[in-house]
Amino acid sequence: MMSSTITTDINKAFKLDTIGNTTYTIQELKKLGKNELIDIAINIIKQKKHLGKIIYREDFDFIKVVTDNRKIIVSFERNVLYVPLYAKFYYNLEVELPSGKVKQKSNRNNCYGKNGHFHKDSGVDFYSKTKFYIPTKEHTKYINLVVKAIYGSSIEINTRAWDLKMTIFEENDHFYVEEKAENPNSKSSGSYYKIHKETGEIIGTPKIETHFTSAPKIPGVSKDQNRLEALGFREIF
Repeated sequence: MMSSTITTDINKAFKLDTIGNTTYTIQELKKLGKNELIDIAINIIKQKKHLGKIIYREDFDFIKVVTDNRKIIVSFERNVLYVPLYAKFYYNLEVELPSGKVKQKSNRNNCYGKNGHFHKDSGVDFYSKTKFYIPTKEHTKYINLVVKAIYGSSIEINTRAWDLKMTIFEENDHFYVEEKAENPNSKSSGSYYKIHKETGEIIGTPKIETHFTSAPKIPGVSKDQNRLEALGFREIF
């Protein structure tokens, strides 16, 4: 039986084999605490060569560790997903313990733009393997412009996990922005905006979902449970 050993920063071995057995029970894993579970998950991701990128904590806005007492999920999340012209990427990751399974989450496509020339970091076409998104300085500037236009200048993107995900689709002269709940059973239909690329002004009248919390104006907050909470998971602190 093939096996692999993953070693955390404090030299504790976490052994996985092809049928998912481990040296730890769920209760033992929970006792390790959030930070060590995140270290274990990152080391598992690094072993997955097909992901094609070296991934760090700093690549994400928030990392959640949750359990339903049958398994633990380490969820690496971005709150705002920027999709450049004519591109496809995935933005978030989940690592399941003790199985060691890694799932790509929050896939997004943008069919608009650049006369059919596919984004250089996104493969050769929409049929190629979906790649992990790393923001450029220009993209970060555009993300901040959009968030400021909708929520004001005092909002920090990476202070907590949002219940909603904001997706920014780049178009030639503006951004098309969606805010939608990650919970597939949500009753909300989402909020939608158009933001001018140069001025940062909202174009026209946005459609704002009344089901979302609106006062005080906090980004990413919904009256629904988030996706993992709806499945019975609770956070490990």
